[in-house]
Order: sequence, then C-alpha cells, then structure tokens
Amino acid sequence: MKFFTKFRKHIAIGIAAIMVFSTLLGIVVAYL
Repeated sequence: MKFFTKFRKHIAIGIAAIMVFSTLLGIVVAYL
C-alpha cells in the first residue's frame, strides 16, 4: 500500500513535469 502511494506521487510529478515542459516548448515555438 505504501509503495502504491509513492508510485502515484511519482506519476503526479511526472505529469506536472510534462505540463511544464510542454508549456516551455510552446513558448520557444512561439518565439521562433
């Protein structure tokens, strides 16, 4: 059960990282 909670936290961090990365990528593309 503890492992599952940790796993879910990693998924949340991964989703947040992807969202930030895609936002930055959008800004870079807009400036190009």
